[in-house]
Amino acid sequence: MSVRPDLKFFRELRVSDPLLKDDASTSTYTFVDRKRKKHQLKLHYKFDVPLYKDAGWTMVNQSRVHHAIASLNYGLFCDRIVYEYPLTKADAAYLRAMELVTAREQYLTRFAVKEPHGLILPKYHVPLDEFEPEAVDDVATIECETEREQPSTVTTDPERYAVLSSGGKESLLTYGILKELGEDVSPVYVNESGRHWHTALLSYRYHAAHEPRTRRIWTTVDRLYVGANRLLPCVRPDFQRAEADVYPTQLFTFNSYQIGVAGLGMHEGLGTLLMGNEFDEGPWPQEKGVTYWWGIYDQSQEFDLVLNEYYAKKGWGVQQTSLLRSLSSLVIEDLLASRYPELLATQTSCHATHMEHGEPAPCGRCSKCLGVMLYLVACGHDAAPLRYHKEDMDDIGARLAAQPVKIEQVETEHTMLLAQQRGWRFEGCANGYVPREHPEVQAIRFHPETSRRDAMPARLARRVYDILATRTNGCLEKRGGTWRPTKA
Repeated sequence: MSVRPDLKFFRELRVSDPLLKDDASTSTYTFVDRKRKKHQLKLHYKFDVPLYKDAGWTMVNQSRVHHAIASLNYGLFCDRIVYEYPLTKADAAYLRAMELVTAREQYLTRFAVKEPHGLILPKYHVPLDEFEPEAVDDVATIECETEREQPSTVTTDPERYAVLSSGGKESLLTYGILKELGEDVSPVYVNESGRHWHTALLSYRYHAAHEPRTRRIWTTVDRLYVGANRLLPCVRPDFQRAEADVYPTQLFTFNSYQIGVAGLGMHEGLGTLLMGNEFDEGPWPQEKGVTYWWGIYDQSQEFDLVLNEYYAKKGWGVQQTSLLRSLSSLVIEDLLASRYPELLATQTSCHATHMEHGEPAPCGRCSKCLGVMLYLVACGHDAAPLRYHKEDMDDIGARLAAQPVKIEQVETEHTMLLAQQRGWRFEGCANGYVPREHPEVQAIRFHPETSRRDAMPARLARRVYDILATRTNGCLEKRGGTWRPTKA
C-alpha cells in the first residue's frame, strides 16, 4: 500500500507577463487551489540602473525567464505551471530540467527523510524504506507559448567581473582578490526586502562608500516564498517563528539572483559572474537509485555547467563560475582575515542576524556563527572584528556540543584539531566528530566532480593561485579515490 502523501495542493500556478519599467519588473503569481480559489502574490525586481529602458527582445526575454525561476519551487505542489507569455524552446527545456531537480531535492530533504522534518507537518512524512522513486518525478506540466530565439543584441567582456555579494566570507574574498589584481570588478548585492538583508548590510555600506561599481538589486522574492509557504498545507503554520537553519520548501533560490545579475551583466557589459562557492566533496546521497544534493544543487559545480550551457544557447554573453571551488571554508576565512582585514570587518555570516547600535550583529549561536568562530580561532584570528561577544567565544566548546554544525566531517575535525592545538577545549561535538588531522583541508584541491581546474578563468588562474598559495599547504588532486600531490 502506498504511503505517498498527496502534495498536489493547487490546480495550477500562473505567472503573468512581467510589467517592465526602465529600472524594474513586476509579475503576479496566481495559485489556484483545489476549490478553484485564487491566491495572488506579487513579485518585484528593481535595479539601480535602467536595465529595461528601450528594452529589445533579448532583455524582455531575460525578464520573463527571471520571473519564472521562483515558480520552480512549486512544481511538486501543482498540476501545472502556466507562463502567460512566450518562451523559447531553450527556456522551456531549462525550466523543466530545473523543476525536476528541485522536486527531487524537496522530496528527499523535506518529505522522505529519516525523521519528520521540523518545518513540515508530520502527516506528510514518508519513511525512507517506503520511499517511491517515481514520486520525485510527479511534477507540474510547464505550459507556455513557444517563440523563436532571436539573435542577442548585447555585448559583454569576459574580463569584466560581477561578484554576487552577500556579506559572507566567500564573496568578500573573491572581491578582495580581484581588486588586489587590479581587475574590473562590480560587487552586486541582492536585497531580499527582509531580515536577510541584515547579513549583507554592513558589507554593502562599505562597498557603496568605497567602490563606485557597486550595484544592488531589490526584490520581493523572499516575501513571495513566505506567502507561498502560508498557502501550503504541508508547512507548519508557525514556520516563521521556528528556529531553523533551512527554509520550509524553497530550495531553488540562488538562480533567481543569478538570472537577475546576468541581466545586469548584459546591460553593463560584465561577462563573468562569480559566485562564492567553496569546496564541497560530498558524497552526494542516494536513495533507491535517486541521487540528490542536500538541497544545494544550485551551488554545485554541476549546476554551473548546466547554467553555462543554457547561457551559451541564449547568446547572453555571460558565464558563471567561482574562484574558490578548490578551497575549504577554513582556508577562505583564514585568507580573508590575513589578507583583507578591512573586508573581514564587514563580514556577517549568521542565520539569525539582528541589529545592535544600528549595525548588523551575528547571534553567535547558529551553525553559521559556530563555523565562523571555529575557523577564526583555529587560525589564530580574533573574532571581535566580526562583532562576536566575549561570551560567544568563551562558550564555543559548549555550543558545539549542543548545536550541530553544517560543515563536512573532515573539515570540522581538522579545524577542531587546529583550535585544540591553540588551547581551545571541546566538550564533544553534536555531530559526533572528534578533533582529527585531515591535512587536505588546508590544501588547494582539484576534484573532477566538484572543483575542476578549468573552472578558474584561464587569464586569472596563475595570479589567483599564487594568492591562494600564501595560506595553503600545497596542491592536491583526487585520483582513484586518493588525494595526490599536484601543481596548480
